[in-house]
Amino acid sequence: MSTVHVWVDELGTIEYKDKQQPFFGFGSIASLEPLGELAHRAEVLRHTLSVDGVDLTKGFHCRDDKYSTKKAFFELVKAHGEEFHATLLKKDNAYPRVQSKGDMYLYKIAWKLHIQYLIDRYRAISDDLHVVVGSFNTRKRAAEARSAVKDVCSQFGGKIVVSVWDAQSSIGIQAADYCLWATHQRIKGKEDHWHLDYVEPIKGGPVFYPWGT
Repeated sequence: MSTVHVWVDELGTIEYKDKQQPFFGFGSIASLEPLGELAHRAEVLRHTLSVDGVDLTKGFHCRDDKYSTKKAFFELVKAHGEEFHATLLKKDNAYPRVQSKGDMYLYKIAWKLHIQYLIDRYRAISDDLHVVVGSFNTRKRAAEARSAVKDVCSQFGGKIVVSVWDAQSSIGIQAADYCLWATHQRIKGKEDHWHLDYVEPIKGGPVFYPWGT
């Protein structure tokens, strides 16, 4: 059976006290191929935009990119046809006993729910997942997060390989970032056309809200 390749980015913060970010969760781009064609086309787009004076030193990052760059990269992702999935947890709805276990426990729960969702989605195709997740900001957080991801993935059957890459080195993570940004804009009631035009056509299913909205 084929391996399902998954590129994952995160949304929000794991700190319950951060009321500016009511949700925490993950979004992913999933494919049966390693995105070679998309990566090639994105590199061509990056060169083309750079010649026009656009600064893409660290690749594509939706929050920071200009409107024209957003549109061009979204068009590329939409045309390539991979599936986007998202699992978002509303932090205020966590039970007190869950909150008492700390922020990293929230991180593990979100990972477990998202991986389980992906396994259920692709079970008929494959039990094997290659999960690529973005690198983490601090050394302490990185160690905790790596341990959490591997612990969660080890709980499932099949073969799950986890790779931690810098987001700027992975076109799949950058694509997931774009789709998550548009999803977040929709949640906030802003600029819904990005979600309607570019995320809805490639969604593998509705956004999963295990703890409600």
